[in-house]
Amino acid sequence: MMMVTEKEDEKTFLEKAMPRVLKAAVVGITAFFLYYLLPTLLFSMLPTESLPPEFGSFFSRYENLVYVFAGIMICFAVAIQLSSGTVFKHVFSIAKAIIVMLYLIFAFDGGLLALNLPVEETVVGLEANLTTFLTILILVNLLSLAKSMLEMISFFSRKAEQSLTEVSGEEETVSMPELK
Repeated sequence: MMMVTEKEDEKTFLEKAMPRVLKAAVVGITAFFLYYLLPTLLFSMLPTESLPPEFGSFFSRYENLVYVFAGIMICFAVAIQLSSGTVFKHVFSIAKAIIVMLYLIFAFDGGLLALNLPVEETVVGLEANLTTFLTILILVNLLSLAKSMLEMISFFSRKAEQSLTEVSGEEETVSMPELK
C-alpha cells in the first residue's frame, strides 16, 4: 500500500491549480480591458464640458453604472474560470445571469429613461422608451441562464455515470432507446 505524503499531495495540488489560476488571470485581465478600460477611454472622449450640466450628470450616472457592470463581469469571469471543472462553475454562471438581469433592469430604470433640459425659460422633457431593448437583453440572459442550468444537469449526469461505471467495474455505456 502506497502512502501519499503531504508534500506530494501539495505538489499535485499546485500542479493542478497553477494552470487554472494562470488561465483565470488571463481571463480577468482580458475582461478588465474589455469591460473597464475600453468604456473609460470612451467616456473620457465625450465632450461633457460643452454640454449642459444636466447632460453631464446624466452621463456621469451611467459612467458609474458601467464601472459597476465591469466589476460584476470581471469578478464572475475570474470565478467561473477558477472553478472550471467543478459544479461551482455552473453555479457562478447561473448567479451571473441572474445578477446581470437584475442589474440591467436597475440600470435602464425599467426601460424608461428621462431627462429634463432647461431651454431658456422652459423645461423640455426628453424621454426614451427602451423597454424593447431591455427585453431583448433580458431574453439573452435568460438563454444564458437556461444554458448554464442544462450544463449543470449534464455535469451531474456525467458524474453519476462515472460513479456507476466505477462501482460496477464495467466500461459499457448505456445507450438510450431510439424514439420512433
